[in-house]
Amino acid sequence: MTARTEPHSLLDLRDYPKIRRGKQRDIYLVPQDARGNTAGKAMVLKVPRYGERHKRLSLIKRVLRRIYPDSAYRVLTQEVDYWNKLTDGQDGRASSLPIPAFEGYVNTTSGRAVLWEAMVDAKGDLGPNLLDICKDGTPEIAIEPLNRFVDTCLAESIVAPDLNAKNLVLATRNAQSDFFLVDGFSDHRMISLREIIPRYNAHFLLKRFAKIARRMGLEFDPAAQRFRLPDGPYGGLRPDG
Repeated sequence: MTARTEPHSLLDLRDYPKIRRGKQRDIYLVPQDARGNTAGKAMVLKVPRYGERHKRLSLIKRVLRRIYPDSAYRVLTQEVDYWNKLTDGQDGRASSLPIPAFEGYVNTTSGRAVLWEAMVDAKGDLGPNLLDICKDGTPEIAIEPLNRFVDTCLAESIVAPDLNAKNLVLATRNAQSDFFLVDGFSDHRMISLREIIPRYNAHFLLKRFAKIARRMGLEFDPAAQRFRLPDGPYGGLRPDG
């Protein structure tokens, strides 16, 4: 299981713990010491639920799928294509982005899948997401990393249609704790106005940051582009925010 290669043998998903069930994909952890992992770091494996997705297709889309079978993999390739666009073939760029690094495509017992960098803390454990941090009543540890995340997203014009507290994970990279968007980046639309018009994308990002702040019981100043703790005691989550 070497980074950015596709081995001939299948990965048996029974060998790896499932850590999350997403809307369209199951997420598995590939530990650093897992058999066959030669990347030297922990990774996560995103595996689409192909059968479930096929059942939801309309008749027209099923016909198109027969004509263009590779379209079944778009749920995988759109994020990878976006990552490749951001890095522009420069490996050094990956470490400066607020998203995990792409590690390669692999074949599994449930079909083709993609490996991404696992976002872990300084001890090597999977990092907590912003929702869990706020549930634990420790939002103060999130403010500085959140504001660095805001700065990077705006500077890089990161396209993040599904930006939410569950997808924001606090992890350690380059000896610093920062937030990373582990899912929901790139745009599924054929023509993405957010990619074409940075100002439009920035407007969307600021609205998302404000929504996250309301739901997490935080405050966000769109003019200053900064998160902050609320005045007075922290009141906890506000799911209806």
